Amino acid sequence: MKRLSQIILVILGLAAVGFAGLFAYSHWEYRKREVTLPAPTQQPLSEKQAIAVSREALHKLGEEVTRFTPLTYDGGNLYARNTLNPLSGYVLWASSDSHPGFVVHLEQTGEVIHCGVSRCK
Repeated sequence: MKRLSQIILVILGLAAVGFAGLFAYSHWEYRKREVTLPAPTQQPLSEKQAIAVSREALHKLGEEVTRFTPLTYDGGNLYARNTLNPLSGYVLWASSDSHPGFVVHLEQTGEVIHCGVSRCK
C-alpha cells in the first residue's frame, strides 16, 4: 500500500510539473512584444504603409515573414483603422502552416509608430 501511494505521488508530481511547463510556455508564446519604428509620414497610414510597417515589426522580432500573409478583417480591408483615432489600428497576419498567426497593433505618435505584436488566440 505504501509503494502504491508513493507511485501515485510521483505521477501527480510529474503531472504538476508538466502542467506548470505548459502554462509557462503558453504565456511566453502569447505575450505581447513591442517594437518602435519610424513613421513614413505624419498623416494616418495608408493600408499599404500599415502592412509594410507591420511586416517590418514582425521581421524585427525575428519572425519569418515569408510564412505569413495579411488577412482581411472584414472580407475586404487588410488594415483595421481605429474609427475614433485614425492614427492607430491593426493588421492580422495568417500563417501558411499550422502555427497561429499574429496581430500587429499600430499606434502612430508623431514621427514614430509603436507596434504591439502578439499571437492570435
